[in-house]
Amino acid sequence: MTPALQLEILDLRHFSAASLRPLLEAESRLWSERLEWDYRASADLLLQYLDSRLLPGYVAIENGRVAGYLFCVYEERKAVIGDVFAIRPQNSEATATDIELRLLESLIELLQNSPGVERIESQLLLHPHGLHADAFRTVSFQIYNRLFMRLDLSGLSPAPARHSLPEGLAMRPWREDDFNAAAHLISGAYEGHLDSHSTARSPARSGSCTTSSAFLVADCSTQRHPACSCIPAATKSPQFCFARACVKMWPILRSSASRRTVAVTDLAPSLSTIAPRI
Repeated sequence: MTPALQLEILDLRHFSAASLRPLLEAESRLWSERLEWDYRASADLLLQYLDSRLLPGYVAIENGRVAGYLFCVYEERKAVIGDVFAIRPQNSEATATDIELRLLESLIELLQNSPGVERIESQLLLHPHGLHADAFRTVSFQIYNRLFMRLDLSGLSPAPARHSLPEGLAMRPWREDDFNAAAHLISGAYEGHLDSHSTARSPARSGSCTTSSAFLVADCSTQRHPACSCIPAATKSPQFCFARACVKMWPILRSSASRRTVAVTDLAPSLSTIAPRI
């Protein structure tokens, strides 16, 4: 008889960065294999938060071994499930996905019963679309599709000559103090867009750089890729009109598009209207 999956689900804040480092290294390898993405900078930032013992989430323990984790961050009245990852159990025929589902169920239950949380979001970009959908649908989340697109850059014709910028604008490198201005810009750009329904944004546009966004932009820093991140800024004003951040571009062997899942639920009656599912 196949042994049942035996797990302990414990508070993430009880664990140090060192205890989760092997798991994050395995996850970084998977990011590289599935999405050809260098996740190491984001993993290093996450390890710093783990050592602060302030990051909410859970860890799955199988026979004394760290087998999976997930975390979330709070942004005012919203909770964002930032990531979930597990490795295959040693003493069961269960899969890593089974562990990830257990972790998600535990965290979703916690968030649904947390005072002040009116909305829960999640974009599990590492995992194929639908892999964890049951954990979200059973508790009334709405599921949206995202496409991850890849293009073979080898053999492409050179890009046409760039048009000159309008008068009063000049291209300059991205700076760390551009985060706040970018927050205002992005918030305005998404007004009326379908993404504004599936991802809540603060009407005040405070411009604060949240923990979740920090993980996403960690690999876009000018220290890692100084030639790839630039903005057209007004020459007589600190504002800029749009931003372009390129983490890294290299020839990819195939052209394809794979789906990823965005899950959203609103807990407050006043926030119950969501755009039609796509």
